Amino acid sequence: MPAFRFRLQRVLDYQQQQCDLAQARVSACYGALERSRADLENHSSACVAVRREVAYSQVPTAAELSALAYFRVRAAKLELHYRTAIAAAEQRLQQERLALMELQRRARLLEKLRDRKFEEHRYNQDREAENQASDIYLATWNGTSNGLFRSTRTGSHPPSGH
Repeated sequence: MPAFRFRLQRVLDYQQQQCDLAQARVSACYGALERSRADLENHSSACVAVRREVAYSQVPTAAELSALAYFRVRAAKLELHYRTAIAAAEQRLQQERLALMELQRRARLLEKLRDRKFEEHRYNQDREAENQASDIYLATWNGTSNGLFRSTRTGSHPPSGH
């Protein structure tokens, strides 16, 4: 019997390749999300440091107060930008995870089909081997028993003392 060959192996290979690419996209999305979170954290730390510095400084001048007001507006816009980037990165990460899960599901289905086909192939091989062994045994047994039957049918009996 020929060796096992899964007809959809190329499709399975393609699905596994797509899973690898999707996994890379998920990792990239996760990296972007972490960078956005780190940017927000750095921004928040910088804002806290500036607020502390202003709180512990001497009486601020009008120019300093104007600069501080501009800084607060700019800081609020940056914080909104970082939070928006984080939300977008989380949404993209979720989409990529869903796509990855779907690709993995398809690949698992093909793997299960391959495993079933392999088991069927192995079962057929075992049956064929068993049938061949039975044929050989029966041929050997028939050959031996035919020889016994011939000697009794032909009437050739051992010489008797009559």
